[in-house]
Amino acid sequence: MDRWGVFSVIDHRDPIRLATEVLLYDKLAVPTPTDRDGPDWQRWQRAKWDPEGLDNALALLRPHDLVRETSWDATRQAEWAVLFADARASMAKANAEMARDLGRAEVSGDDLAALKRAEELLPYKITRHAMIKHLRGKQNLFNGAVEFYAAYQSAAEFTSLHPEAAAAAGGEVQHADPVGAANLIIANDLAVPDEAPETLLERAVALATRDSFRRRRRNFYDWQLTLLERGHSPQVVARELKQLVDDYNSDITKHFEKVRWERAFTVLAVLGAGLGAAAAFGPALAATFGVGAEALRAGIALTSAGNAAMIAIGKFQLAPREPDGAARVAAAGAMFHDIAKHVGFEVRTRREMG
Repeated sequence: MDRWGVFSVIDHRDPIRLATEVLLYDKLAVPTPTDRDGPDWQRWQRAKWDPEGLDNALALLRPHDLVRETSWDATRQAEWAVLFADARASMAKANAEMARDLGRAEVSGDDLAALKRAEELLPYKITRHAMIKHLRGKQNLFNGAVEFYAAYQSAAEFTSLHPEAAAAAGGEVQHADPVGAANLIIANDLAVPDEAPETLLERAVALATRDSFRRRRRNFYDWQLTLLERGHSPQVVARELKQLVDDYNSDITKHFEKVRWERAFTVLAVLGAGLGAAAAFGPALAATFGVGAEALRAGIALTSAGNAAMIAIGKFQLAPREPDGAARVAAAGAMFHDIAKHVGFEVRTRREMG
């Protein structure tokens, strides 16, 4: 089943976050203006929704089928208005109850600042919800089943809109959308290299189109859902992922060190003329395969004793596979190893949300 990250009208404006979502989801669902350079385009410009930036991002995503565009037309806006009115009424009721519980006539101080921030972000939250409602009604038009998740853009946004999320378990997120919460934490844990955001987005798109990466992401989804369904919090999932990435990076280093040795020995075996011929090529081989002088002499001795066996090993190892196979657990680490290697986003120790 595909996972789509659902955007509001402003979520494309940060190319780093956009690159992260390209990597975490099979496809992005984004609202778009109803025209190009017409009245609706100008409305987006006045609202500072950056339609030009959206157009540039879509030009990069469209050729690779990484985006589903939904025109933010009058029908979508009418659906949004109904949802928004209901959400504002619910928020007002909750705030009144909070003030009453605190013994105040109205919310004030830090609580008032948090309320104002939540009110500023609410329209974009409702945009994502309206998009999800619309897309769920179109399931039969998609190629296979799809799960939709609101692509929250920051921990501050998430906690502003869901103050209840940090109330339990010592600040750990408890939410009806644990997948979205887990993805948000993981995205926040990615260390970003000091490079042009546009370059990082292009790298993310290139990686997201690889079949091997898509396979690993699918296995990552399965692993993530298994933990969440067992009752683990999104924070625990993020911590487990960090350990898997560390373990995989260690395994991959050992794996390719082993492959370098086997390839070096294989080439020596193919040379096959004995110690003299192998020794003549020794310095070049040591440099090529990263094998030290002592190791090289040991390899020469081995090849003189068993050329045929070494050639057989070489034929098997010359096209090595990375050590994740189809295993879900290993693939979770492999997915983020790929992200670090090809894009530069590295999973780091989890920071507290806030």
